[in-house]
Amino acid sequence: MTVTKAEKSALRWKPILLLTVVGAVCGLVALGVFQWWWQSLASPHILTGGAYFDPEPGFTGASFMDLFPAEPAPWLYSGLVLGPTVVGLLAGIVFVLFGGRDRRRQE
Repeated sequence: MTVTKAEKSALRWKPILLLTVVGAVCGLVALGVFQWWWQSLASPHILTGGAYFDPEPGFTGASFMDLFPAEPAPWLYSGLVLGPTVVGLLAGIVFVLFGGRDRRRQE
C-alpha cells in the first residue's frame, strides 16, 4: 500500500491540530474556573491567607481594599488560554517529530 505525499502531510497535521485544540479547551476551562473563583470566593481574607496584622493609625478598610485589584490584569486572561494552547501545539509537534521517526524505522 502506497501512501501519497498529501496523505502523509494530513497525517502529520492531525495530531498537532488535535493537541492544540485540547490545549485551548483546557485553557478555556482554566479561565472559566478562575473567573468562577474570582467572582464567588475572592476576598481579602482568602487572598492574604487569613493573615492578620494590627493596622497602623489612619489605615482604613478602603485603604486595605486598594491593596488588591478589583479585576485581574488582561494578561492573566490571555495567559490562561494561550499558555495551554501553546503547550498543546508544542506537544503535537514533538509527537509528530518523534512518532514519525518511529514509523519510518518500522517501514
